[in-house]
Amino acid sequence: MIRIAIVSTSVPPAQSGQALVIGRLLATVPPQAYAFLSVQPSLQNSTAGAEPTWRHIQLQPPVPPAALSRLLSSTKTLNQYISPFAIILKRAREISENLKADRPEVLIACSGDPYDIGATMLAAQRLKVPFALYLFDDPVFQWPAGPLRRIAQLLEKFWAPRAKLAFLPNEMLRDDFQKRQPKTPTLVVRNPAHEDAFRISQGAQSSAQTWPKKIVYTGSVYHAQGDAFRNLIEALDLLEGRFELHVYSSQTQEAFTRQGVLGRNVIRHDAVEPAEALQIQSSSDILFLPLGFDTGIDDVIRSSAPGKTAEYLSSGRPILVHAPADSFIVDLFRKHDCGFVVDHPNPVTLALALERISHDRPRVAAVTENALTLAGDFRAERSRAIFWDALSSISNASATTRPPRILFVAMHHSIHVARWIATLQNLGWDLHMFPLDGAPPNENLSGVTLHWPEGPDVATIESRSLTIATFSANLDLIDGYEVDAEGRVKLGESNSTSSRTHGPHVLNSVIERVKPDLIHSMEFQHAGYLVLRAKELFSGQFPPWLATNWGSDIFLFGREEAHHRQITRLLSQADFYSCECGRDVGLAREYGFRNTILPILPNSGGLDLERVNSLRSGIFPSQRKIIMVKGYDHFAGRAMVSLGVLESLADKLKDYEIVLFSVSSRPRTRALELSRDGILNTRVIDYATHDEILSLFSRARIYLGVSISDGISTSVLEAMSMGAFPIQTNTSCSAEWFNDGSTGFSVSPDDADRIRECFRIALSDDQLVDEAARVNRRIVADRLDRRVLSERVREFYDIAFKEIAADTQSIP
Repeated sequence: MIRIAIVSTSVPPAQSGQALVIGRLLATVPPQAYAFLSVQPSLQNSTAGAEPTWRHIQLQPPVPPAALSRLLSSTKTLNQYISPFAIILKRAREISENLKADRPEVLIACSGDPYDIGATMLAAQRLKVPFALYLFDDPVFQWPAGPLRRIAQLLEKFWAPRAKLAFLPNEMLRDDFQKRQPKTPTLVVRNPAHEDAFRISQGAQSSAQTWPKKIVYTGSVYHAQGDAFRNLIEALDLLEGRFELHVYSSQTQEAFTRQGVLGRNVIRHDAVEPAEALQIQSSSDILFLPLGFDTGIDDVIRSSAPGKTAEYLSSGRPILVHAPADSFIVDLFRKHDCGFVVDHPNPVTLALALERISHDRPRVAAVTENALTLAGDFRAERSRAIFWDALSSISNASATTRPPRILFVAMHHSIHVARWIATLQNLGWDLHMFPLDGAPPNENLSGVTLHWPEGPDVATIESRSLTIATFSANLDLIDGYEVDAEGRVKLGESNSTSSRTHGPHVLNSVIERVKPDLIHSMEFQHAGYLVLRAKELFSGQFPPWLATNWGSDIFLFGREEAHHRQITRLLSQADFYSCECGRDVGLAREYGFRNTILPILPNSGGLDLERVNSLRSGIFPSQRKIIMVKGYDHFAGRAMVSLGVLESLADKLKDYEIVLFSVSSRPRTRALELSRDGILNTRVIDYATHDEILSLFSRARIYLGVSISDGISTSVLEAMSMGAFPIQTNTSCSAEWFNDGSTGFSVSPDDADRIRECFRIALSDDQLVDEAARVNRRIVADRLDRRVLSERVREFYDIAFKEIAADTQSIP
C-alpha cells in the first residue's frame, strides 16, 4: 500500500461531507499509510487519554507575514490581491517542512480552502513527489465574485497543469473543469455511501391509507437549499396536513427560522449518529433531496453532488428531488429513472408529486428498484478501488514495484473460474494458469496466461482474450509414478487422477519457469490434490500455496475415508485457505488447518449486475407463472425429490410452467412423463446460455433446489438476483445469504413434507415473495456485485501477499 498525505479543510472523524468521503476512502487502509494536514484541529484524540490513530499536522491559520500586513495595511485593494499569494508561499513551506522527514508517495490537495491547492502544489515540487487534486467543488466558482474568484482563476492556470490527476465526484463537475483545463487527467470517484447504508433492514412501508406521510431530510439546511425547502413547505400547506416534513439537523431552531424552514407541518429533530440516520431514512415514506434555485452560486449548485445521495438511493424509499433542471443531481435521477423530480420552483407541482408518490404504488416500486441498482455505483468498496488504483499508478513507488504474480491451478473451462479471474482484470497483476486437462478453455476466460502442454489428447487452441504459452510436456518423467489401469497418474489415497500431460511433474515444470509469488488451487479434488502431489515431488522451496474449497470438497467428500486422509494432508501443507461458507471454515479447522484463513467470498466471482439488470422482466414475483427447478440427480443432487414434491401439488400448479435446467437423465425422463400424462406442464432445458437462464429466473416465482451437499449454490444467488423466491436444502450454505422463513426457505433433503409445505407457502403468499425479492436484490447488490467484489478480492489477496512479504523478511 502506498503512503499518501492529504491537505484538506476538514479531516476524519469530523462529520462534514468532505471529511466523511475521505474517511470512507481510507477505511480499509492501515493508518500508517496516510497523514492529514489541516488548519482545523483533529478530532481523533478528543477523548481524554485516547492515543492518535494516524498522523495529523495542524497548519497555521491563513495570516500573511506580519511585515507584509503592516506594509499593505493602508491599501485595502492591494492587500486583497497580494496577501493570498503570501499565505500560499508560507503554507507551502509549512507543508514541505512537516513532510520532508517522511515523504509521502503522493501529496493530495482538496478543494475548500483558497490557499491549500496552490500551497500543496508548491510543497509537492519541493518534496519531489507527485501532486494530485481532489475537487469536491468547483475550485474557482465556489468563491464569491470578486478578488478571491479572480485569484482562483489565475492560480488554477498555474497548479492544474502540474497535477498528475484530479479526482472529482461527478461528470458535470469533471466536464466544467476539463473545459478550462483540458490537459489535466481527471477521474470520477462517486461520493461513497456509509458502509451500513446497504445493511440497514428497511422498515415496513406505510399503507396508502396511513396519514400523515413522513417526509425526511437528514443534515444541515444552508442558503444553497433554503428556497427549495420553502417551496416544499408551501406544498405541504396546500395538502392540508396529510404530509409532514421531519428534519434531523444539528442546527438550532433560530437557524431554521433564518432560512424560512418553519411551519405547522415542519418538525425539527436534533442530529443523530450516522447509523441512526440511515435507519430513519429507511423507515420514512419519502426522502427529500433539495438544491436551491435562487442562491447566487448557480455554478456550484449545477455541479453539486450531495453526500447523502448514495444513502437515499440505498434506502429503498422513494426520493423527491427538487433542484434546478440543469443540475447534476436532476440529470442523474432523470437518466436512471430513480426518483421523482420537480425541476422548477413551483409548490403546486411539488404537491402533485407528493400525491403521486403516495398513491402510485407500481411506479414507486419501479423507481425504488432503479434507485437500489444505481446505489451500487456509490458503494465504498467501488470508490475505494478506483481511488487507490489511480494513486498507485501515479505514485513514486509504482515505477519500481513488480506486480504480484499468481499461478492458478484450476478448471480452465469453468465459468466460475472465468468470473473469478474477471474480478482481477483491472489490477495490473501478472496472472498465469495451469489447466487440469486438454479441453478448450471457457469462452469467458481472459486476462491470464494459459500454460498449454503439447501432447497426445490435447487440443490445439487459439484465443484472442488469452495469452497461450505452449510448451512440450516431458512425458519421460512419468516413469516411476503410480498410475491406474487407464494410465492416468494417481494423486493420492482417493480415486482422483490426472492425465500424463497435466500431471504433477508437468505442473512443477511450469512452477519452475513462472516462479509465482503465490499458487492458487481452485477446488480440492482435482486442482488441490494435483498441487499437493506436485509439492511432495518438488525440488527446492515450493511457493506459498492458497487452497480454495469449492462446494462439496470437504463437507461431502470428507465423509469418505480415502478423501478424508487426502484432505487432511492437503490442509497440513497449504499456507492459506479460503472457502465460500462459514460452515467450511469450521470444517477446515477440524481437519487440522492451522494457517491463515482468508475472508469468505463467493467462489463464482460475482455477477455483472449491469448485465443482470438489463435482463430483468419487470414482473413482480407474485405475478410470475414459472417455477425453476435444479435438475441434478447424481452424487449430490436430488431432483427426483423435487419432482415428487411438485407432483403432489399438481392441482395448485395448473397455471404454472415447471422449467428444469442442468438436468440429469432420470429427472429428464420423469419430467417428460409428467408432461405427457397431463400432470404438470414441464419444460426441460438441455442447453441454455447464462443470459437465457437469468431471463427465466426473472420470470420465475420460485426456485427449488434439493441436494445432499453444496456450497452457496450459484443457482440460489442467481435466483435471488432476479427476484425468484429460493427454496434450497440446508446441506448448502445458502442460508448464510437469505433469511430462512422470510426471504427464502432452508429445508432438509430428507423431509419431503417440509419441502412441500414451504413450497405451498411460497406459492400462495404474494406479499412474502414480493418483499423477499426486494430484500434479496439488495443483499445480492451488497455482496455479489462484481464491481464490489473486485475490491474485496484484492483485499483478499493483499492479506496473503502481506503475510508472504513478512515471512520473507524474517528469513535470515
